[in-house]
Amino acid sequence: MKRAEARQFDSLLPRVTFEYFVRYEAGANGRVTWEVKDCGEQAGDPQAGAGRDFPLCVQATASMAGGRLFLVSASVGTFRSPDFANPVVRDVVVVEPTGESEQLRTLSDLPAALQKKKPWSRDLRDLLPPLG
Repeated sequence: MKRAEARQFDSLLPRVTFEYFVRYEAGANGRVTWEVKDCGEQAGDPQAGAGRDFPLCVQATASMAGGRLFLVSASVGTFRSPDFANPVVRDVVVVEPTGESEQLRTLSDLPAALQKKKPWSRDLRDLLPPLG
């Protein structure tokens, strides 16, 4: 999944691996964790879902400098029939240090969303006159 071309997720993305795209957007000091899960479909009584084939998702969570993070979740088939060749982006979310979050429409919206919202402390320092 990490080695899939980013364009498989969104035709407007560059010809790089999905892993490279996520790490690049996270920044030099960012940390990325990867998780394979059930796309949030499996809940409640485990017996209720017995025998059911749940959608399989891969989620990248990037923790960025300044306390920001973003999450990208993509559906990659089901547990019984994974299809890593045809991923479908389900969620792209940017979370600010304040807890505010922004749901993006497409993965290609991520770079612009990350650039327009810098951590507030950096912006504030830029606006204040020097002391002394």
